Amino acid sequence: MEQDITYEQLKDAAARADRAGDSYAGRILLSMSDKLMKWGKLTLRQTDFARSLIERHSPEATEAKRKWADRVKGDEELQERIGVIANYYANTQYFSATSRDYLSWLKEREDKWLPSEHSTMKMIDNKFSNKIWESHKGEEIWKTGQLVQVRQNAAIQYHHITPDFLKHRSEYRDWVWMIVEPNSRPIDRSVGYDEKKGGARYYRLLKLGGTQQIDVIECELKRVPKRLLK
Repeated sequence: MEQDITYEQLKDAAARADRAGDSYAGRILLSMSDKLMKWGKLTLRQTDFARSLIERHSPEATEAKRKWADRVKGDEELQERIGVIANYYANTQYFSATSRDYLSWLKEREDKWLPSEHSTMKMIDNKFSNKIWESHKGEEIWKTGQLVQVRQNAAIQYHHITPDFLKHRSEYRDWVWMIVEPNSRPIDRSVGYDEKKGGARYYRLLKLGGTQQIDVIECELKRVPKRLLK
């Protein structure tokens, strides 16, 4: 039978969590120590949760986290993969805490607590994130200055850059566009990479002879028929 958690264990674990930059665990453990002092005991659920937070910052777990943090900070390609996939999950209901923590660290580069290797790998190594990474690393199908059209049968999720574009929505598939910027925004669709069509990389398009601009994903673009270029 496991022994009850003591006030001193909770306080010590809260201090270790704070030193590691895990302010969430620090706050929870400190709150539980106050509850234990006031009521004399914790509920079974609170005890189980407290024990999991204590184990998160045990000497063994702390050393494993240090090694993982050193690996992340020293591996630029791993950082790139984490950033690309964290941007995707930041707009979903999945891996929200992990993606948020990494995007904050990648922006500020503060010496803060990073999510564990286990939670990180769950986010960056699954069937959805692998497709995102394929799209990101795949060779660009289109180059700046090339002329393209949007595919007629595209189930497209395009982003309006020009405020008045909605009134032309029925025409945009017939227009000719110029590529003005590849990778114009973070990937937000889990689409695998095809060597002919490409993947989910965004391109910013400018209407040929006009001012309208939109962002469209790579696999939703096609070459312009020669008859339209005469």
